Amino acid sequence: MNPILQLKGQFQQNKNTSSPGARNLPNGQFVSVEHINDLINQLKEIRNYWEKENLIQGALVSVHYHKIVAKSNRLQGLLGNGSDDPNKTICGAKFSVEEPVHHIFTHFVQIKDLNRAICNLTEVSRLITSMFGGKITTLQLDQINKKRINYPASELARSPFAKIVVDGSWLDRQ
Repeated sequence: MNPILQLKGQFQQNKNTSSPGARNLPNGQFVSVEHINDLINQLKEIRNYWEKENLIQGALVSVHYHKIVAKSNRLQGLLGNGSDDPNKTICGAKFSVEEPVHHIFTHFVQIKDLNRAICNLTEVSRLITSMFGGKITTLQLDQINKKRINYPASELARSPFAKIVVDGSWLDRQ
């Protein structure tokens, strides 16, 4: 065997003890209160539709991202059921047919989870308006994550707030 390709020694794998950091927006991006309000209105329309339909016990929500996204950039706070991973609610995935090509994931969620998402987005909209004048930037969200900006007492804790803001930055529509 060629000595260059010969492997010597023992391979040892150590457990990864590091935890992931707080979620943040991609560099140079921002999320506007108008975009958050659009998402709220879309979720309300979806909720109203599925409350009238008695086909299934829940709702199907197709989430359109603005580009192809990595698994780590999928929803993490918006359609979640408490501490449950929103990836568990995915029941379909496809690529768009229009340009630019982007991911579309379909989630099956309960109506109560839609109501929670609407309430959380409403609180995010209120906080962005009151704290940042209508839009939150990468730097501002990073300051919140590092506890350098005084985060007010709210129905929504600091970490879920950051997750929902980042989720909103990746979404085109629902």
